[in-house]
Amino acid sequence: MRRIEAVTGPEAVKFIKKEDHEPQKVANLLRANPFEVAERVDKMMKHQRDLEREIEGLKGKLAAKESGDIIRRPRRWAR
Repeated sequence: MRRIEAVTGPEAVKFIKKEDHEPQKVANLLRANPFEVAERVDKMMKHQRDLEREIEGLKGKLAAKESGDIIRRPRRWAR
């Protein structure tokens, strides 16, 4: 069994106008023309992945430095 929904009359016109306007809104947010949206989103996702990898690498370096500082720190309780 399947359910079909429909919009008619003035509501249908509003729906179509909104549907046509959404891709343009996305393109404006991305500062691209509507035909370049997919390419722009792909580029942004790749950039985000690169930044996430860089963050993970820097976290690792920071953790290694902090652990090295702890090891080199003199122990006050051991005499």
